[in-house]
Amino acid sequence: MSARAKFEYEYRPTVLHHMHPLTKASLMISLAALSISWMDYRYSLVVMVLIFILSRVAKIPWVWYWLSILFTIGWIHYDLITMIFQVNPGLYKVLPQDYALKELFVVTPRGFPIVGYSALTWGTIWWMANMLVTYFAIVTSSVTLVYTLSPSDLVQLMAKVKIPSQLIYSFMAGYRFFPITTRALSDIVNAQRLRGWQASARNPVKFVRQMAPFVYPVGRQFLRSVDIVSISTATRAFGASPITPYKSFKMKAYELVLTVLSPILYVIALYLTITPPYIGAI
Repeated sequence: MSARAKFEYEYRPTVLHHMHPLTKASLMISLAALSISWMDYRYSLVVMVLIFILSRVAKIPWVWYWLSILFTIGWIHYDLITMIFQVNPGLYKVLPQDYALKELFVVTPRGFPIVGYSALTWGTIWWMANMLVTYFAIVTSSVTLVYTLSPSDLVQLMAKVKIPSQLIYSFMAGYRFFPITTRALSDIVNAQRLRGWQASARNPVKFVRQMAPFVYPVGRQFLRSVDIVSISTATRAFGASPITPYKSFKMKAYELVLTVLSPILYVIALYLTITPPYIGAI
């Protein structure tokens, strides 16, 4: 991770940056939710491409896509375990049963103690392919929202709708934790590399040992960040008085349409997925 890999808001003269905060939140969250709801990778792929196009419109740094890739790769191991158990005939509403349940490789036979039946089938491969597309779409949607949504605007918007200041602070502490943490990780990696550190061993044991100079300062920085947040909360007396909004937001006509239409289309798509004709299901 380079010194420029700061995963936080940055102003750019783009359509998404100038869009109303509620509109872009509604749009990106609805698209991410839609990618989760659909189980057919062909439909999810359309959503992923749309999210990718929006991320390019927002001009997010190319290095940010590594976060989507690494997150997707990181969850492959979990999915490789769970995919072999997606052999219930009731899961497949669209694919022909004989095709979806055709055994390519049996992991545990029927009646196997504790875990039961598991196998690699064409249906499980479709499920796996969809999950990989979904993970990439969700993370790309999230980082696009982080890059285009100003924390200051978000606080003002939450204060304007009378959300208690305690909840605003709790939410913003979590919202800001990720970019602050990635910035600290980036600084630690760069500092250790300047000292000659590198983790290139293929042997798992040696790799863990090589990571020690990186893990120790990361753990120390994490605990230090917790102390800083606690002290900041006490000294600023958060919750003692409500936050007074000083900025007004006006929605344009197209922003109002997108804000209302995005969740409505998601609900309609979800309904069509769980009921006949099962659009987006497998």
